[in-house]
Amino acid sequence: NRGDQALEQYIHKITIPVSDHAQQKLLTIRYPFDEAYKEKSHKRGTGKYLEFIWQIPPNTRFEREVSFDLLLSSYDIADTPLEKSPEPSSQYTKPSKYIESDAKAIRKLSKYIKRTFESDEDRLRAAYLFPQLSLKYEPQKTKGALSALQEGTGDCTEYAMLFIALARAMDYPARLTADFQFKDRNTFSQPNHHAAEVYLNGSWIPVDPNLALSSRHGYGFGTGGVTKIVLKRDTWVWSRWVPKEQKPYLKENVDIEMKWIIQ
Repeated sequence: NRGDQALEQYIHKITIPVSDHAQQKLLTIRYPFDEAYKEKSHKRGTGKYLEFIWQIPPNTRFEREVSFDLLLSSYDIADTPLEKSPEPSSQYTKPSKYIESDAKAIRKLSKYIKRTFESDEDRLRAAYLFPQLSLKYEPQKTKGALSALQEGTGDCTEYAMLFIALARAMDYPARLTADFQFKDRNTFSQPNHHAAEVYLNGSWIPVDPNLALSSRHGYGFGTGGVTKIVLKRDTWVWSRWVPKEQKPYLKENVDIEMKWIIQ
């Protein structure tokens, strides 16, 4: 806070790492400070977040740390069936921004897959393999599923989104996950990887079309290792709120930095 006023009611919200994924379980949340916090659910029902209410003094650097203790484990749905999940919302079978499952080209491809393969799993495995076989990996700004199909390029985001779009076009619920892929680094300002989940036989199956390109990662269709953490599904990483009258002051005088460290 560079200014000469205090923020009397600064509300900071942080998404809690996913606790019901095949590869991870949330054990404890540690916050060694006096202020209380609330644990709340995201509106879309895709996870939870912590809400802190702080008073930020003027002319000061205010620092807080919260720790999430996670148990990570490798998994393979062929050996260990996943826990059953409630029937998902219809939003996961509908087109959305960057996941253009209603686009003509994507629908045409999805119909071909449905005609070619009979079982649900075989169809979804074909949709999972398609980005790996048809896309050239190129880091880029998010362009989405349709662009990836038309241009033949994309990074982990497009690999996941193209799979999701094909799954949704075949009426299988699918959604995006945002992850920390920490095989080569451990400090982040935000998630650095995207993967997917698809609802099959009553469970959400983890799917990672991009990391499956290299066996060293150990991720694929229903298989995974311990070199990433799933932070969120279809929601924000963090957000902030102050009373309306203090918003101009916040914008002009307060800088906020978030750092995530994997230990």
